[in-house]
Amino acid sequence: MLRLIRKILFILSLLLALTTAALWIRSYWWFDQAMWRRESLRADHRGYFTLALFAETARNHIKVGFVSKNTELREGDLVSGSYHHRLLSGTDSGFIFQTDSISLEPNLKQFLDVEMKGFAGFNVDSGARTFNPGQSFSHRAHWLYLTLPLWLPTFLLFMPALFQIRRSLKLRFRRRRGLCPNCGYDLYENQGTCPECGASTVQSPSSAA
Repeated sequence: MLRLIRKILFILSLLLALTTAALWIRSYWWFDQAMWRRESLRADHRGYFTLALFAETARNHIKVGFVSKNTELREGDLVSGSYHHRLLSGTDSGFIFQTDSISLEPNLKQFLDVEMKGFAGFNVDSGARTFNPGQSFSHRAHWLYLTLPLWLPTFLLFMPALFQIRRSLKLRFRRRRGLCPNCGYDLYENQGTCPECGASTVQSPSSAA
């Protein structure tokens, strides 16, 4: 059972690491954004709430975070019409994915140079602000962003796979040299159980394969 769990974790970590490495390479030329957004009508119908969770990759960085907004109409106005219907039906909520070429959009390149700034590629930004105060509608926004270089998650995701590969090579080396697979003790003529650590030295058919 433990061996099966290790194999599953090895495959998952390797797939995730390869996917992150591909995003790392792609980020030099493309800006990708995945977002989940939900909008809901306020109980008094004088505004609505918005929650957005997102992940962006660009210029060797990944940026994850959330934004919440409380939009309020001016006194006497109510959310009505087609937008009122969309809020109730949830058609303005859901998953969004978009991509743009950085090389073809100089304005986007300059924007990302500012967005992805930070110390050694790391940056945390959080805050709250009221936009359009006193206008026909205003909203209070709260946000939290975390930016980090893509090499970090790629490295961390490769670690379990590298550990499993190292472990497999070490076990194979010890068996070929007549050593205990568990502690490396020289077994000489001992068969079945290691006299040093007590581990079984009989190779199972599954491990032999």
